[in-house]
Amino acid sequence: MDATTNDTLPLEWGAAFNSTPVNDSALLGDYYDIEEVSMGVKIGSTVLLVVLITGGTFGNCLIISAVYTTPSLRTVSNIFIVNLAVADLMVSSIVDTFNIVGILDQRFLQDHPVVCEVVGVICMTSCICSLYSVSNISINRLLFVVKPHWHSSVYTKPKTLMIVAVSWFYSFLFDLPLLLGWGRHSYDIKTMGCTYDRTHTFSYTLFLVIAGISLPLAVVVCSYSKIFYHVHQSKVRVAVHLANPKGNMNNNVNYEEIRLIKTLVAVCVMFYICWLPYAVVVLADFDDHWPRAVHFMATIMAHGSSSVNCLVYGFMNKKFKTAFRKLLGMKTQPNNAESKKKDTLPLPPIQEVPGPPSFCLQQSTNTSSRL
Repeated sequence: MDATTNDTLPLEWGAAFNSTPVNDSALLGDYYDIEEVSMGVKIGSTVLLVVLITGGTFGNCLIISAVYTTPSLRTVSNIFIVNLAVADLMVSSIVDTFNIVGILDQRFLQDHPVVCEVVGVICMTSCICSLYSVSNISINRLLFVVKPHWHSSVYTKPKTLMIVAVSWFYSFLFDLPLLLGWGRHSYDIKTMGCTYDRTHTFSYTLFLVIAGISLPLAVVVCSYSKIFYHVHQSKVRVAVHLANPKGNMNNNVNYEEIRLIKTLVAVCVMFYICWLPYAVVVLADFDDHWPRAVHFMATIMAHGSSSVNCLVYGFMNKKFKTAFRKLLGMKTQPNNAESKKKDTLPLPPIQEVPGPPSFCLQQSTNTSSRL
């Protein structure tokens, strides 16, 4: 067997057994010009990632610190917020940092496959855990509003910690097939980072998009839609039974509904903006023909969710904002009309009692229990 046959045999085997386009990190030098990325692209991409790293690391650390130092925030339900912040912190501080390394020195991660493998495992596990943490939060709030008695029995401290542990184990199970041969981790020349090889096995890519991304997206939308519908129906019943000739009740109902809509829309829209493009790109361009910019921006938007989740779940909550101000040495807001606005997250339960309907805005005793 001559040298030419020896050189091409691995490539033929890869095509025969995987039926996928050639995208092996060991062969990238033969198909891509590693130096083709201009200095302007490198600088722009690095600056964008630095912003995400700074914002995500600072914001998620702030959430964790706020819960740790503020007794009123150490509730059972906020365990999910902390877990989300931990998962997002791993993405923003570790995965995004090595993405910058891959941009500035594209040979480094290829020359250090063990490092790339570890980063890929962290990337996959943390991203999936982040997605499922958001869906866990939505389910938690759905029961908090619609079935408060179920909420108090389901979300005890031991059970909640168990749910968190199972979430991490379940997220790692998404990455385990890559370690066992159903797919693999690799340096992606287009996204310039280490993650799963999106062109290696189509069945795994389809599995990831459906079970890892689409399912949490569907859970979030269904849960928050049900919350809004329940709140709307409850307030309509209140308005009917306690009709005020001056219309004050109706005005209050409209204000509360508008505030609720803004919160739920913000959660769902940010979630979809971050992850839907990535799901579409990796599934639609399995043959890897689309431009580098499309793949890079789709990945950046997905990882960007780890930097914006702290804004949605922390800065939209008045108690968290107050804790942030104390941690940063800022003056807390006075008890004026602005500060009297009710928290939007977590959402208040609707409690119906015999007799004339009433709309209670007090949190359940379970959610106010200390960790």
